[in-house]
Amino acid sequence: MPAPHTTYVICATPRSGSHLLAEAFQITGVAGNPDEYFIVNKAGQLENKQGNIASLYGKQPLESFHQLVLSLGSTPNGVFGIIIQWDYLHHIFTNFRTLPQYKDLSDRALLDVLFYNPKYIWLQRRDKVRQAISWIKAHQTGEWGLEKDQIVQSHLDASLTYDFHLIDENVERFVNAEKAWESFFLTNQIEPFVVVYEVLTRSFEETSLALLDHLGIPHPQEINFENRKWQKQANALNDAWAKKYRWQKRSFAHRVLRYLSYLRVRFLSS
Repeated sequence: MPAPHTTYVICATPRSGSHLLAEAFQITGVAGNPDEYFIVNKAGQLENKQGNIASLYGKQPLESFHQLVLSLGSTPNGVFGIIIQWDYLHHIFTNFRTLPQYKDLSDRALLDVLFYNPKYIWLQRRDKVRQAISWIKAHQTGEWGLEKDQIVQSHLDASLTYDFHLIDENVERFVNAEKAWESFFLTNQIEPFVVVYEVLTRSFEETSLALLDHLGIPHPQEINFENRKWQKQANALNDAWAKKYRWQKRSFAHRVLRYLSYLRVRFLSS
């Protein structure tokens, strides 16, 4: 296939709205087909919810898979997009540096070669508490997305377990991941286009059109942004957990209990 002439990378963290943003591009039909093509398992192997992507498509060699990704992520007008989460960015570098043509390239140079000098879109989520709760609920239920025509499995809420420490741990995880993206951009002298999840959800069409203009992608005057695949997963339980967590985080008594719990763990491990 011909090399794409316009490319972009959506730089994200889990549950920050990356697939919602990807849908904005996909709806247009002219702005690439971004997805997490390089998602990996804990061993750094290419894998998504259907299994090993390379095996599914019969593209085991890394270079063959790279060409497949360029094909899958492109629209016929030569625009390519991809989602990359901070959690596995380092695996992309590690995997491709096993090939001689990439082994001496810097991080940015490697991405420039792989994705034809892409522009970068930095997706941020301001409310890290709700981001953490969203990840925990998805992890506990196994439901990472809810399609528009899919029935909400509200009975699953009864099986969910509130855990202050798990929320706290993931809040810190997402804060650190966002800082890591910031450091990556500064180190590599990249000025990304920033999209805030909370703004995207409020102003889906306006944000989408601003991105198309930023990328210089010609598009139809009339795009039906209402024709969306995904529906909101958050419900009253998210609200309740967020309220409870924030109260506990502010509570002096709870801070004392957390400190005592920390001392107990230190004592038992010594």
